[in-house]
Amino acid sequence: MKPNSSFSKSIAKGINFLHERKKLTLALMFLYSFLIIALHDPLVNISVFIMKKMSIQGYNTFISILASTALLSLIMILFVQLKKHQNHLKEKLILLISIISLLLIHYVYLLEMNIEIIHAFAYGGLVILFFAYFKRWAAAVFFSIPVMLTDEWNQYINLYPSYVEYWELNDVLLNILGQLFVLCFLFSLNIFPDKLRKVWYKKPEMILLFSIVVLFVGFTSFGFFATHQDYASDTTIFNMSRLQNHAVSWHTHGLTKKVYYILSPKESLFIFTGLSFVILFLEEKIVSKKEGN
Repeated sequence: MKPNSSFSKSIAKGINFLHERKKLTLALMFLYSFLIIALHDPLVNISVFIMKKMSIQGYNTFISILASTALLSLIMILFVQLKKHQNHLKEKLILLISIISLLLIHYVYLLEMNIEIIHAFAYGGLVILFFAYFKRWAAAVFFSIPVMLTDEWNQYINLYPSYVEYWELNDVLLNILGQLFVLCFLFSLNIFPDKLRKVWYKKPEMILLFSIVVLFVGFTSFGFFATHQDYASDTTIFNMSRLQNHAVSWHTHGLTKKVYYILSPKESLFIFTGLSFVILFLEEKIVSKKEGN
């Protein structure tokens, strides 16, 4: 089934335009990724300025209203489009409800400050370019993960070493969930992934995923990476955490006083890997079902 509304046809046309011009799309991917990292500090400064004018409580409420309005607007657009694209309706609804539920859980329990929800929107935009380049869900998500990890590393090591006390893998999970929402949005418009006719473990995205997992486990096992500074050795080149009470997962933010859960590196690795296989499985199922129609 092809997109059959003017809205979905326009988006599909734009994605196909970029897919047919891969050099342009690659350049845009690098530019967008660079801007996410480079503009982080200026945008944080603006955010802090506004927060000081409004108070922390007022700012958090303001951000919650903005985020809720944006999410509800997207959901309304989706339901209008789903009436025009009712094939695979059960799968579309299950995926959308699942992703929205996970985003809400993350918003309530894993965010330090409400403004961090902007991660979902920023990387949701990035995944459109990655999807246009690869035309595959798993590849779009997996190949953007190094950008996410670099972004969080830059904040932890370079931008805010006296404020950020750990490599915020919570935010990486939020980035991925934002990307999955966008991919589900495209799926709801009948914009499907293409099939790469290779065995799953020979696909470039899976090779990248395995490489990241092996490097992480290997570097941690040999002491090049330390999950906390207390476990660092002479060979350690990267400490993932400087938290004082790192043995406890639930923390209270010093500024906002919000109680939130911090994913450990091991928990994050397990969740990211599991989620990656779920994405790959769903993509295979959707493509196979599409080809069977």
